[in-house]
Amino acid sequence: MLLDEDLGIVRARVTSAFQLPQEHVEALRKGLSQKLGNQVVIEQDVDPDILGGVIVRIGDTVLDSSIAGRLRKLGEELEGFRRDTTPPGE
Repeated sequence: MLLDEDLGIVRARVTSAFQLPQEHVEALRKGLSQKLGNQVVIEQDVDPDILGGVIVRIGDTVLDSSIAGRLRKLGEELEGFRRDTTPPGE
């Protein structure tokens, strides 16, 4: 890890519902490299439970654009809306 840091390399763990085609991995790597200003090495995981989209983990940062993550966030927002609009005593 320290060697990666010295070389300006960032490791990203990408989780998707299925194995991504190599051209998608390369496009993601290029975009992340430009955004971070470092060379990015992608390690892929497959987890069918996320349904679609991707989850990108770089160190302690998680970028969740999975369908499961979006549905979870929508559920939390709806729950908050329900709490805000429920009359007292109900």
